[in-house]
Amino acid sequence: MDLAFENLSLLEEEENEDGLVIDQCSVGGTGTSSDVELCVVGRILTEQYVNFGIMKARLASIWKSKKDIFMKEVRGGRILFQFYHSLDVKRVVDGSPWFFDNNPLVLH
Repeated sequence: MDLAFENLSLLEEEENEDGLVIDQCSVGGTGTSSDVELCVVGRILTEQYVNFGIMKARLASIWKSKKDIFMKEVRGGRILFQFYHSLDVKRVVDGSPWFFDNNPLVLH
């Protein structure tokens, strides 16, 4: 493993042991389990600043989902991706590894 990435993780040490908990994954969604199944949490493994607007536009362009993708910055440098079709989720998760500016994007 590259030494630059050995101390990075999806979970922040300052947070509780449970990490990030998503109980309702949507803006305007129903909050049902199907909404949560259409969500993915990710993090770009870098200690440098990431321009969220540029990252959002570039990933949306690359992923070319059937419907829009909602992206939101959440705690600890994590990004919440909400898809609106299960095929889009499968294609993105199965199509990894993904990179942004030569930095790995880890999806969970």
